[in-house]
Amino acid sequence: MYRFIKGTGIFLSRLSPARLEQAARVLAVLSFDLLRFRRRLILANLAVAFGAEKSQAERVRIGRASMMHFFLTVFEFLRSVRQDILGDTVVEGVEHVTRALEEGRGGYILCCHLGNWEAMGGAGTRFAVPTYSLVKEMRQGGVDRLVDELRRKNGLYPIYRKPAGAAIKQIRQTLKRNELVGFVLDQARPRTPKVPFFGKPAKTQTSLATLWRKHPAPIIPVSIRRVSAGKHVVTAWPPLNVEGRGERLTEQCNEMIEQMIRTCPDQYFWLHDRWK
Repeated sequence: MYRFIKGTGIFLSRLSPARLEQAARVLAVLSFDLLRFRRRLILANLAVAFGAEKSQAERVRIGRASMMHFFLTVFEFLRSVRQDILGDTVVEGVEHVTRALEEGRGGYILCCHLGNWEAMGGAGTRFAVPTYSLVKEMRQGGVDRLVDELRRKNGLYPIYRKPAGAAIKQIRQTLKRNELVGFVLDQARPRTPKVPFFGKPAKTQTSLATLWRKHPAPIIPVSIRRVSAGKHVVTAWPPLNVEGRGERLTEQCNEMIEQMIRTCPDQYFWLHDRWK
């Protein structure tokens, strides 16, 4: 499996950006319109998020575009076997990161599955300081091996949840070195509370809020949008103004993620069953 996927990446690295977009569009139509893969879930998610703000035709268009951008993200990530995933990337608001790091406490990056989130992970290391992110293994040896290799090559250093306690220790060490730790908080996990997201309760991770209470540091929202295949704009937003002692922090994170998604909803990963 490792060699097959890596070979696919090498093949994709030889294609032009225009070819990549064309292939992604074809796969999006095939999966969304013909096979209708998760089409009902995607449209249901969009209905919850936007309601009357978007017509049914607009939600269908966004759903199809979301699928296309998902395939482009996979293509861009795999072709980074040979290509620089950040080779054509512009960064906006990097001063928010550098100013936050002047406090000397490190920083948390708040992000979501928008645009090419794999490219965004490496942007912190490329344009600021080494950036780590809490990730989960895919439980497929060859796949895990290649994904880990590519993330490290692209500048994103994974922090795995297992064994127990190892992740917390590594996060503390990262903050102590005045570096960055990324949290992707837009997917449901078992036994998590429901917190408003687009106005409707959704299962939400509380890991960042829990960690922040013990190890407070600036929380910097960062998003990425794709201009075209292989071309991206990374935006660092002003750090969150954490209200109180962090009791409302998870709600603030959801509100910020919603704001980021609204900037380009067609590039968001609507395939996840967030409102279970």
